[in-house]
Amino acid sequence: MTVDLAIISVAVLVAAVLMKRDRDRREFERHTITPEALYALLASNPDVLLVDVRQPLDLLGDSVIIPGSKGLSPREVREDPSLLPKDRDVVVYCTCPSDKTSRAVLHRALALGFLRIRFLKGGLDGWRAKGYPVEPYEKPFHLDSDHSSQLANATPGSAIRCVLFYLLILPGMKVYADATLLIEAPINFLGHVSSTGHAALLVDDLCSDDHIHMRWCRAGEDGAVISRYKGINGYDWLAMPPGPYLFAVDSSDEIPAMAITAEVNTLRAEYRTNHPESFEHDPPEDGWTQLLGASYRRRIACVRLHTTAAQDELLLQWLNRRPNKTHFNFFFSNCADFARQMLDVLFPRVVHRDFVFDFGMTTPKQLESCLHHYAMRHPEVGFEVYELPQVPGNIPRSGRLYGVTESFVKSKPYLLPVAVLDPIGIGSVAALGIADHRYTVKATARVQDSFFFPSQDTVVAAR
Repeated sequence: MTVDLAIISVAVLVAAVLMKRDRDRREFERHTITPEALYALLASNPDVLLVDVRQPLDLLGDSVIIPGSKGLSPREVREDPSLLPKDRDVVVYCTCPSDKTSRAVLHRALALGFLRIRFLKGGLDGWRAKGYPVEPYEKPFHLDSDHSSQLANATPGSAIRCVLFYLLILPGMKVYADATLLIEAPINFLGHVSSTGHAALLVDDLCSDDHIHMRWCRAGEDGAVISRYKGINGYDWLAMPPGPYLFAVDSSDEIPAMAITAEVNTLRAEYRTNHPESFEHDPPEDGWTQLLGASYRRRIACVRLHTTAAQDELLLQWLNRRPNKTHFNFFFSNCADFARQMLDVLFPRVVHRDFVFDFGMTTPKQLESCLHHYAMRHPEVGFEVYELPQVPGNIPRSGRLYGVTESFVKSKPYLLPVAVLDPIGIGSVAALGIADHRYTVKATARVQDSFFFPSQDTVVAAR
């Protein structure tokens, strides 16, 4: 009887999820327009308002627009919905492959009663693929920050340098002290068994001299990547400078052109040799491997949020007060759990475990989903996602990142033999995995490598 109720409950849950997904899809299709239809519509109705809703940095990377378009960033639309008129036909577009930004703006507009709005299928890329005209973007560039007036008259070519200089290079001039959740795809045998990946937190204003105690950063320092590991030297967590953590080098000039296994191993060994007093006790080789050059093998998405000095102070005190002694547990005290605890200090009660799709285990996918939902209600946190480009080469690459039940479904070599032992239970888990459609980050822009290195190196390289 209990088994029957469990099966019925899972079936109802899956049916509800699928029905909602189908309803959302049909609603979205009603507000979608193809490039061909838009081209014909513009010819017959010049009063149609075209709105380019790309992020400012995306616009800089591809500085063309559909003729007659009006540029509005997603943040502007969220803060002032009246910018979209209700009495005109409006078509919004972006360039990201999944059209995520346009979808977000569309859903927000529909919720506010803008019923004459539509979404350009395929975005700007789909429009250009049909051979329809575009024109250069030559209007002033505006940052989504209080210092945007400094760049009000900058052209797109010069603005990107100003953006990197003001927001990424000079910590003392930042409007916000940001934190970045690093979502890292799974590797090694454990990554094949459970494709939940790794999570770490980069905090711009917190640094460390010994990797186990935090302090405020000095001028020219670019923060620290803090993460839980499986007992490296008996510590629960360790902090590394972002450049070495991601690339195993001290300067962006030292990043190799090709990621060859032997060369990456050499970079790690050389860094270890060049920093003999970095740790009080020298970590074993497998410990250093975890701490250096994560980006060569792992695909990494960077989820960036604004924090205040007060929030960073709370995190600083929390890290330094708690005993830094390992109590790693894969299921309930893993790297994502520690990232969840740090995020809870910065944003109380925002992130939490998922007891349906992850069976109570904290996963990076759940962290990013929680932050995304929070950012939808609090645009002031400046939620942005970037992809860290991987150096090309022959080094083995990471797998796909999933939640717990989703990972089980995708692990086909293990699914069949286990299903033979318990077909009903495994079927229930598989149904949950199929129904897991939580938000997964899709980066719309790529972050510069030099962002993760000491500021003075970047300034010299830019001159």
